[in-house]
Amino acid sequence: MDGSITANLMAANSITAQNGALANASITRAKLQDAIIGTAQIDDLAVTAAKIASVYANRINVGALRGIDVYGAKFRSSDGLTSLEIIGENVRLAQSNGQYVNVNPDGLFGYNSGGSQRFSVDRLLVTSAALGTSNSNVYLAPESTN
Repeated sequence: MDGSITANLMAANSITAQNGALANASITRAKLQDAIIGTAQIDDLAVTAAKIASVYANRINVGALRGIDVYGAKFRSSDGLTSLEIIGENVRLAQSNGQYVNVNPDGLFGYNSGGSQRFSVDRLLVTSAALGTSNSNVYLAPESTN
């Protein structure tokens, strides 16, 4: 005998085991009440509902992501040339060339790639190269071609 057990030699519900180990098993379908699995390698997983305490991943692709709080997020445009992130009290919209705009409760502030402020809008004053100055003398400037 080769040690194999065939279905015609078994009665239903006749095999029980307290502890067991399978070295290399091929199981087509199984029902496990409570499973403890150390590490699993799953080729294709479909889950209808899950209770997951935390997820650690380098990359997750999703159709829609819904959450209550997101910390440390930086959103990038599909071409990678523009990003949006929260830095301190500022919501920053940045371009890959180094220019950026900060929005915060005090106003809207634009900066060049060197970090120098190029324009601002706050509750008291609007300043830019075309509209206004950083003092109380606000004026309109014509285009440079006029």
